[in-house]
Amino acid sequence: MTALQPMDETFHIAVSCNECYVPGALVALAGVAVNARPEMFLAFHVFTESVKAESIDFMSSTLKRLHANSEFCQHVCGEDLLAGLPYWAGSRMAAVRCHYATLMPDVDWCLYLDCDVLYLASVEEHFSYRDESVYACVVQEESARTRRSERLWIRDNCGVEIPDDRYFNSGVVLFNFKKMREDEVPERLMRFFKDHPKVPSPDQDALNATFGGKVRMIPPKFDRLQVFLNDDKMNERPVVHYVCGNPWLPKSGVVANNRFRMWHRFADKYVWMRKGESCRQCFSKKLLVLKFAFYWVLKTPIVGRLLALIMQLIGKTSSARSWQSNQVGCDLSSRVVLRTI
Repeated sequence: MTALQPMDETFHIAVSCNECYVPGALVALAGVAVNARPEMFLAFHVFTESVKAESIDFMSSTLKRLHANSEFCQHVCGEDLLAGLPYWAGSRMAAVRCHYATLMPDVDWCLYLDCDVLYLASVEEHFSYRDESVYACVVQEESARTRRSERLWIRDNCGVEIPDDRYFNSGVVLFNFKKMREDEVPERLMRFFKDHPKVPSPDQDALNATFGGKVRMIPPKFDRLQVFLNDDKMNERPVVHYVCGNPWLPKSGVVANNRFRMWHRFADKYVWMRKGESCRQCFSKKLLVLKFAFYWVLKTPIVGRLLALIMQLIGKTSSARSWQSNQVGCDLSSRVVLRTI
């Protein structure tokens, strides 16, 4: 591990969410707050689409309670910002991170977190791996099958050869915004989406192809996929990434799987401040086995692309339209509204 950073700087952490993903986004940021030293100054950036004002107020007050030396910034995204971004699971918010470097012009380094993570690591140690010569500090994708299929797609469709040990998971990324702006990476990412509308894993493949391996690989504990966790890996104080299901959703197997129960124990203690597990419903063991089998079926290229197409069509015809017409504190003609609490 490299030397830890001085305390006279601000550590920026960002998530993107709509109302459905608020619980995950809040728990992800709460993990950073709980495991950071009190004297560290944290800036939490939440990029939102159709999030209720009361949800934002609860997020900001909870994070302030968990880490007093912090600020909360809501960035409300307008339709002209979301235009051109790909849908993933019916939403475009996952790809908003491609605009982060432009939307935060005064920020040089920022840690991005997916909403389905439980952050148990040290953000101070995480930032200590910064390298000014790369676009980001990342963790290698743990699934060898995913790495191979996505790398082959990028090679065949983009002409970019990414070594096996350089293909990364995009759920936890420490971005070097300064270098990204210098090399016009945000513009290149948007061109990628325009040129490759049928990309299998939109944001992850876009980042890998555009970065072209110009990243620093850091210890895998900073993005541990839940499906590969064991007791030894848990002892590392990892960042747990729940790629096989959002743990806050009803009937997501939360009680049938100890790793999902861990998410709820953390949320109940630090966020909801109540005893017991917040979600008692779960799959039977047989259904849980089927759930995991279904997950691996979806990872096959043909099925995955079909599902992505279905979700894209659903997003364009139903919920996406309601999000566009129900912004919080933002005129749809505006690009982004910043609210600091």
